[in-house]
Amino acid sequence: MAFEHSLIVIFSFFFVFLFVFLLPKIITKIRRKKILSDPLPESLKDMIYSNCHLCGIIPDELKPRLEALVKVFLSEKKIEGCGGLEVNDEIRVAIAAQACLLLLKRKGDKIYPRLDSVLVYPGAYFGTNRAYLGNVFINHPDARIGESWNGGSVVIAWDHAAKKIFNYHNGQNVVLHEFAHQLDQEDGIANGLPFLDD
Repeated sequence: MAFEHSLIVIFSFFFVFLFVFLLPKIITKIRRKKILSDPLPESLKDMIYSNCHLCGIIPDELKPRLEALVKVFLSEKKIEGCGGLEVNDEIRVAIAAQACLLLLKRKGDKIYPRLDSVLVYPGAYFGTNRAYLGNVFINHPDARIGESWNGGSVVIAWDHAAKKIFNYHNGQNVVLHEFAHQLDQEDGIANGLPFLDD
């Protein structure tokens, strides 16, 4: 009787492990294989290289990987307009392409696993900043052009992002900046130490 009980416990743990850890990975692999079975439409491919200067200057051997990453990103992540912005393919592809640049040389198939959505405002937006003054909390509005939330969202001010897509010389790019934070937050902590491949 005790042996049968032990077997039931062992098989229960096995099935919990299978359904909780392995099944989602298997489903993701199957879904991505289906996504990648069709080529990226030429119109979207053209947008990658015409709307993102940095994408156009990567080595040719990395371009197929970038295109595959962009295709999966666009299929798995929601890119939503806020503050009245209508998100079109140009905006979606520009954000996805820049985000995927950071993944080009990364091993494995993780594409911002904690990210669910990208919220895009037409311009700078206001958030609330909390300041501590002794034992008193003071909330005050704070103008922002981008944020990366550990809870699954990136927020981008499109007017700022659009300017930097073409003017890459000044070293400022809100999309690359916020998605670098997403890489850092993959382990649940924003500490400046993202997971790096060996």
